[in-house]
Amino acid sequence: MPQSNKPVLDNDPDSFSTADNNSNSTDVFVNRVKYRDEIFPDAAPFSYFNFWEEDRYYGRINSLGNAVVLREDRLKQLKYCDAPTPLFAFNFVADAWRDFVEKTREATTGEKLIPSGPYADLAATKAWQSIPTQYNTYMSDTVYPVFSEVFMSVMSENNKKVTGFDSYLEVLTNFCEIGIKRGSPMTLSGYIESILCSPLNTGLVIEIGDTSHAEDYEKCDEFLYDPNFTTVVRIASNYGFVIDKNAPWRFVADIRSPVMREYMTGVRMSTPPTPLTNDLLECNIPFVRNFNIPEPYGYSAIGGLESVLRHATGYEEYELIPSKTTEEEIFEEFFTQAYLEAWQVDMEMFKVYALDFYNTYVTDIPVVSTRIVADVAGDWKCVNPDRLRHKTEAIFRQVISSFDEVFGPESGKYGDKWSLRCYYNLRILERNKHTSHSSRLKNLQDAMNIYYFAPPSPAGRKYFAGLRHIHQELVGPVTADFLTFTKIDGKI
Repeated sequence: MPQSNKPVLDNDPDSFSTADNNSNSTDVFVNRVKYRDEIFPDAAPFSYFNFWEEDRYYGRINSLGNAVVLREDRLKQLKYCDAPTPLFAFNFVADAWRDFVEKTREATTGEKLIPSGPYADLAATKAWQSIPTQYNTYMSDTVYPVFSEVFMSVMSENNKKVTGFDSYLEVLTNFCEIGIKRGSPMTLSGYIESILCSPLNTGLVIEIGDTSHAEDYEKCDEFLYDPNFTTVVRIASNYGFVIDKNAPWRFVADIRSPVMREYMTGVRMSTPPTPLTNDLLECNIPFVRNFNIPEPYGYSAIGGLESVLRHATGYEEYELIPSKTTEEEIFEEFFTQAYLEAWQVDMEMFKVYALDFYNTYVTDIPVVSTRIVADVAGDWKCVNPDRLRHKTEAIFRQVISSFDEVFGPESGKYGDKWSLRCYYNLRILERNKHTSHSSRLKNLQDAMNIYYFAPPSPAGRKYFAGLRHIHQELVGPVTADFLTFTKIDGKI
């Protein structure tokens, strides 16, 4: 059984980082560097993920550099959880988690692990979180209050400008530009690419604790120096999991690992015989007392892991992965099968929020008073400058009841062409692309030419052709290089 030789802060201060949210900037920098370069490498001499730096886009950006959202039909409920509601991860990740936890519990029973501490009785406290749900919360609970209560306060000029949906869109344009420049994305892709999106959104991450990411001392004392830490992390590698450097309570499914790909595609399975425990009652009717039917299992085909048992039947959606010969091909196939690219729905979602913002605002504040120039004699044509006066007029702002009335692809006032222009302007702002006014006009004209000359059928083909051009050629990927999980956005 491992022995506990935990360092103590008073006796061994060099073994700890004490940075937290209350530390000054100098202390934070010094301690975080110490944790990164000294403490963690000494405590964890094995591979890891680093979501603060090189791995920040893992599971959020695909191999082509596009923001992605996982396909929710690929999820599976986790076993071994300690949470008020069911937790989910990718189906193959859930299978690997089940085997990993059972192995650690077997090790505890066999006295290979100390039966106490965070790694002794593993149970998931957090796992997959829905990106669309969190994006909705962000737009509804963060963006809209700023728009309505600050930017559109009743006494502001912006409020007076909005007399209908047309003038509202002009004001919303200014709001989006200011917000994006201050770090508040507006599109789903922008949200996924930002720091607002969590590794938990990927379906590849499972956490066993709720420690603050800012509390370095707790990271060291409770996790890195736990006597079970090294053993559990090594066991985790046999099931395709890697620890997060800055959150050692977080296990990450490593797609680079052939182990995790075994859970995707399956191993050779065998079904053990079902033990029959039927007894005959007095009436000679068979009665089954044992309902625990053994599940199919197999053993790893990876060299050195042949004794590792896996409940890995594999999944049809990943059946082509074994035929891929390069890392790039494997990643591309995985992302194709497991995720959807967000750019395809960015504008559809943004338009819903744009209309909802308007309707909510004008419902709360239906009347706006504006000052107009009028002739005091009643002639509104202002024929006599000497009689001109300012007059207050009340304007009743109307709710828009039909989405297609304003955003219908063909019938709406703000249809496909407006959507393409809006998407281009939002995304280059979110990517902080600095282009001249003339360059913007040329880029939009190119996109419109593709839109106009694309085949008109099936429905939506013209729009999608223009959208794809803007996304691929004008906005571009997060990185031009092929994304591996060791090199992202040019950082190693």
